[in-house]
Amino acid sequence: MALGRRSGGGGWIRISEAVAWVAAGALLLAGCSSGNSGGGSGGGFGGLSGGGAGGVPTTIAQALAQLPATSWDTDYAEFGDVKQLVALDGGEKANGPLLAYVGLGESSFAAQTSLSDSPLGFDPLAVTAAAAVGNEPHQITVDYNDFDASAVGSKLSKEGFKQHGTADGGDLWSIGGDDEANVDNPTGLPNLNVLLVSSSRITLGGSSADVKAIAGPVSTPLSGGAMGAVADCLGPALAAMIGPRTGGTANASLLGIGLLAPSAADASEELCVQVPSAAQAAAMAATWKTQIGTGLSERIKAPWSTLLTDPQATVLSPVNGVTTVRLTAKPASGAHLGALLQTYFSASSDMDGLLGQS
Repeated sequence: MALGRRSGGGGWIRISEAVAWVAAGALLLAGCSSGNSGGGSGGGFGGLSGGGAGGVPTTIAQALAQLPATSWDTDYAEFGDVKQLVALDGGEKANGPLLAYVGLGESSFAAQTSLSDSPLGFDPLAVTAAAAVGNEPHQITVDYNDFDASAVGSKLSKEGFKQHGTADGGDLWSIGGDDEANVDNPTGLPNLNVLLVSSSRITLGGSSADVKAIAGPVSTPLSGGAMGAVADCLGPALAAMIGPRTGGTANASLLGIGLLAPSAADASEELCVQVPSAAQAAAMAATWKTQIGTGLSERIKAPWSTLLTDPQATVLSPVNGVTTVRLTAKPASGAHLGALLQTYFSASSDMDGLLGQS
């Protein structure tokens, strides 16, 4: 995999081409989200000071249980167990076998942030975990770590951010007026104007209303419905994303892509797909095995067997009333991890080939 580009002169963050596709894909999927800013209210999981009722999440299912369902965040999510993933991959400066998934959970900005002099006041790949929900312009990222909130605030102030009071146990920082894109934004990212900073979490996005909605108390968590079912199917994935199977289609079924890595040497990718029935799940499982065994990838004009091997399939019991099928495969000899991420964001016909037509 090629390394992603970075801006600034203070060092290089390792981030793969596959995760760069995730960032681009979140923009492409923006049309799938509808509604205006909003969020949960009342008691439950939220509150920055506590880092959510479950503390620091280690799976995408745990992350979604701590974040509120809003009018704009119910069809796209990312998660990364950043600390463990980076360690397994050999550290931030390594180009290890898990590279394709490093940065997932904060892909909207990780590639553009300098290690040695981050305008955000922290190193994105040195946090414990990260989760992102929604599509631009509403995508919000939550970074979990033991932060020096005072030092982060000092850096933000030097970079031109202004503090605008407190909310949900943190200090609210923004640049520009009325949540508009600002040419002086040191991140260079028009939808990264607002940060809500505490000692346990930093929530980042383009709108103070959206940031507050995700950082605040949770009445209805994102772990309900199809999102929760797909997240549950993804299980212990160190990094994962969930999105609509067919971009631009209202009420599209969801699928998830995850990295299973008990060790760097024994890593595999998984697909978790929402299906209307167990019978369709069984048909999809058969298609998956056949395609990886003898099928052709249109994207690379070569057999799937040059990218993936050892296809396995399991039809799971319904969760939240939603049936899912878990499909796994290992990288073929000489191939890199990340084939499924790139397929999802660059070749929908390929994904239909692997799964069968929607």
